[in-house]
Amino acid sequence: MNIKLGKRDRICFLGDSITAHGIWEAEVIEYFLQNYKSKKTEFFNCGISGSQGRYAELKNRLYCDFLNYFPRYAVILFGANDVGRYLYDPDRENPDWIAQRESRPEEYRAALESLVKLCKRRGITPIICTPTPYDEYNDPPVRQWNIDEGLKRFADVAADTAKKHGLLLVDMRKTFLDHIKERPVCGDRLHPNEYGYHLMAETFLVAVGAKDRIEPDKKCVLSEKNRLRFEIEDILRDIIFVDRDYMGWQYEEKSYSVQHRKALLKKRIEKETRDLSCVLQRYMKYADVKDELQGELLKRTIGMYE
Repeated sequence: MNIKLGKRDRICFLGDSITAHGIWEAEVIEYFLQNYKSKKTEFFNCGISGSQGRYAELKNRLYCDFLNYFPRYAVILFGANDVGRYLYDPDRENPDWIAQRESRPEEYRAALESLVKLCKRRGITPIICTPTPYDEYNDPPVRQWNIDEGLKRFADVAADTAKKHGLLLVDMRKTFLDHIKERPVCGDRLHPNEYGYHLMAETFLVAVGAKDRIEPDKKCVLSEKNRLRFEIEDILRDIIFVDRDYMGWQYEEKSYSVQHRKALLKKRIEKETRDLSCVLQRYMKYADVKDELQGELLKRTIGMYE
């Protein structure tokens, strides 16, 4: 194993929607359940859809949703939003956008440096991941310009940061590029499809030394305990997404109660897209019992080893 794990050590995953979806992490958990059960390693998804590395510490986000787990390791995977995809639109390009686009890699570097230092101050070992690429090879035919050129620069920054601090690097980008021409690995050019998420899990497991090689076609089936745990964590991700990123906690000085948030949400749900509306409705259904859900998540995490 390329990382040192004691019994019941915790690994938390920080990132954007690619992390928040939780699919590749659930496969990692399943592999540990099947092959390293005695370690009783506990994994927690701390990804938030739409988030950026440079905003990760904003308004104590990390203190509320990450550091409270007291992890031994932090897996850091940002970049898909930090790159500023809109800045690559050739039809709207202007000097200000070009300047912003050119500044983003160094802002990303500063964000990683800040996260690494924060983790180290608290005895947490960071594990740095390169961002997955933007698929410019496969269908659908509509391409978003040269976004992958920016993500390539971000991958270089991630590798530089890991090397500078002597940290483990999980090179998601390389694995994707090794397989992307064989068949699509992204569902919408940016977010991985089922196959892509499997490749992410395999890449992580090989990088940490849990496996000796990537098996791209070995499908993972979640155990019932892991599936039930995933369902609870998925609800919590939606609650935290609304709490932190959608209801304006990081933009408003005033803190709103759950009841106030729900009143505001009722006025907005009908105006949103179907996917987001489902997230908001889930928030309205479960936000009052967030603490109980956190407890249930811990209970189910521990219970997987019984």
